[in-house]
Formats: sequence, structure tokens, C-alpha cells
Amino acid sequence: MMRKLAEELKENRLKQEITLQQMFVKTRISIKYLEAIENGNFEVLPEVYLKAFIKSYAAAVGMDEEAVIRKFEAAKGGHEYQERQEEETHHAQREERPPQQPKHPKKEYHSIDTSAPLSEDDSLSQQSGRGNLIVAGIGILLFIVIVAAYFMFFHHSSKEIVTEKPYEEYIENNKPKTDSLAATAPAQTAPQSASNDSLTLKVKTKDLTWVKITADSTRVSEFNLQPNTEKDIKARRNFKVILGNSGSVELMLNNNPLSFSGGKGTVRVLRIDSSGVASSRAVKSSKDKNE
Repeated sequence: MMRKLAEELKENRLKQEITLQQMFVKTRISIKYLEAIENGNFEVLPEVYLKAFIKSYAAAVGMDEEAVIRKFEAAKGGHEYQERQEEETHHAQREERPPQQPKHPKKEYHSIDTSAPLSEDDSLSQQSGRGNLIVAGIGILLFIVIVAAYFMFFHHSSKEIVTEKPYEEYIENNKPKTDSLAATAPAQTAPQSASNDSLTLKVKTKDLTWVKITADSTRVSEFNLQPNTEKDIKARRNFKVILGNSGSVELMLNNNPLSFSGGKGTVRVLRIDSSGVASSRAVKSSKDKNE
């Protein structure tokens, strides 16, 4: 099933007449990983990276990203994705439902003799209608005055509205800007306590790496670093560091290199204080990662 999905991805790339070099420019995915995806060699990457790469690949060749991910999930379980069968079932269900006609009560219309003189009751009703119009006009006028007063006195107090982007969109839009983010991130994460932070942890990467750092047990930073990039995180007392690809990372504390054992594709949890690496262990399950 995995091989069939890989062949479908490659076939769409060839139909679009896109080379692997052009795919690299579009997706920022290394050519060796693009070749691994097209050959069905999905074991070279952790699943979280693999899904992101497959979605980027599908978007670059004009395929439905969500449908491709559903096919990947089905293939991973040894099943074939039955997209056409699901669509036919939904279409048949829609055809079986008869359209419902809205029921409207019949309205009776009465003719009005406009030539007859108005009775006393009709005259009072007409005066009451004029009174209602006057009250409504006064209400509208008051509303306009209130709105005008609001804009006159409060239009200078503007509020900044911040919209939160999905995590995947943030990563996609900021891939080329990883280096600049590394320089600005410490000031954004802890502007209040920067003057009291005595520890600076520098993360250097040799390959694509997922990193999660908790500073002083309160401030959490989580990010994907591209190959050959750096990022600084500050803390007052200590760090908890989780490395998704520990064999491709170098750590420095206050410009002093830290020694720890790591392997390519191996998740590792480290606790670091002013003396250096206090503890280091490999993660075998998601439960170990959260401890």
C-alpha cells in the first residue's frame, strides 16, 4: 500500500514536468528525502516529519493534501483508501432523500375602500401610527448621536488585534527566516525577565531537528530548526531540553560546549543547570517524554 502511494506521488510530479531540484526549491525538502518518499522508503524519518513532508509534496504537485494524508494513514494500517466508494455512498444517500417543500399558510387579502370617510376609530389609529413614527425617528436620532459621540471621544484609542495562525502555516511561511527568528526569539519569549537571566543556551543544528525547551519550568519554546541554524534561549536557573534528532544537535551553555550522548533520529531529554548537563536519557515512549 505504501509503495502504491509513493508511485502515485511520483507519477503526479512527472505529469507536472517538475524535477527534483524544482521540488526542493518549492518545498525546501532535501532531495534525499524526496527520493526516499518516491521510493516508498518512509522509515527514514519520524512520522511527524514524514506527514509534513508528504503534505508539502502533495501541494507542490497539485494534489489534495488531506486526501493524500488519509491515504497514508490507510496504507500504514494495511488498507486501501476507498475515497470513490465513500463519495458514491454519500451521493446515493442524498438522492434517496425527497426534497421537502416548505408549507406556507394561505394568506387572505381584503380590499380596502379608500373612498369611504374615516371613522373615529380609524382616525385615532392613524394618529397613533404617526406617533409611533415620531418615537421611532427620535430613537434613530439618539442612536446616531451616541455613535457619533463614541467615535469623537474614543477613536484615538486603537486596539491591536492579533490573529493566531495554524502551526503548519507558521512553519511554511517562516522557513526561509529561521536565522532571523533565532536572533529575535529570546526577546519575544521573556522581555520582562531578560535582565535577570544568567544562563544562555545555544542550539546548533546539522540537520532538520525538532526541539522543545522549558526554561525555569515556566517558559516553553517549541520549534523546528532547519539544517545549519542556531537559536538562543535564556533562563535564570535551568533548562529542560527535548531533542527530536539528538545526533544532529550541538549545545553550548554560556559559550561553553556541553557533552551528551545522542544518535541520529533518537529523541533525548536533558536537564541543564549552571553546572552543565545534570541528566540525560533517551526517550522510548511518549510517557517518558512528558516526565
